[in-house]
Amino acid sequence: MKKAFYCLFVSMLLIAASPLGAKAQQLHIIYIDNSERGGAGLSSSMMDYIFTKVIDSVNTKDKSTSYLLYISNGDKPFYSRTPDKFGELTNKLTERKLKYPSSLEDKRQLRDVLYKDKLSGLQKIVIDFYVTNYYLNQELLSDHPGYLLDFLPKELQYVSGCTEDNIVVNIYYPDNAGKDKNVQKKLFFDDLKFASNIKYNFFIK
Repeated sequence: MKKAFYCLFVSMLLIAASPLGAKAQQLHIIYIDNSERGGAGLSSSMMDYIFTKVIDSVNTKDKSTSYLLYISNGDKPFYSRTPDKFGELTNKLTERKLKYPSSLEDKRQLRDVLYKDKLSGLQKIVIDFYVTNYYLNQELLSDHPGYLLDFLPKELQYVSGCTEDNIVVNIYYPDNAGKDKNVQKKLFFDDLKFASNIKYNFFIK
């Protein structure tokens, strides 16, 4: 049932993803969850990393890379495709309490934004997920794992034609995972639904 639903959705995406906007060779998505359900949000060290390393490293003059910064907030996320506005947007992380992510809603919103541009011909795709430990556990241990971590990268690969070897998914999460972090990795890589040549990296911040 899930496979049929996925195939149908991808077919719809191929029809909907008509060429619009300037063509880029690379796509870099930055996804951030700083909700506080189940305990603390992102660690202070990860917040510092986002502000000082991630945002500052975005090359606003690089026209070969298309960027998307997406801050999850329930059904009202904050996002921008304009790197010059990323610094201002990240202030949302500290200005207010953010709602717990909805994987399905986030996936729909990300589609709506990304498929306004031409994705065919991309040579590289990088997706950085900065998530709380609670969200990572819920995403992997739920009955429907991988709406974002698995299906989104595969859909982007299918629509863009980018080879799986050139798609990288980086998952950053706080170090309060403790002993569970090994369980998370095992569940992730042993799950056949995630089987592909897409490269996944886990980083504790």
